[in-house]
Amino acid sequence: MPRTPSNLIALRERLGEILSEQKSHYTGTQIPGVLASLGLTW
Repeated sequence: MPRTPSNLIALRERLGEILSEQKSHYTGTQIPGVLASLGLTW
């Protein structure tokens, strides 16, 4: 999928949904590690 503004917005929204569903399982300090394990670091 090409990186377009609309694709990045959709990705951001979906990640927000996923992370909000997991908020009882992860603290804010753990989220960067989770994203790194998914290959989503920058």
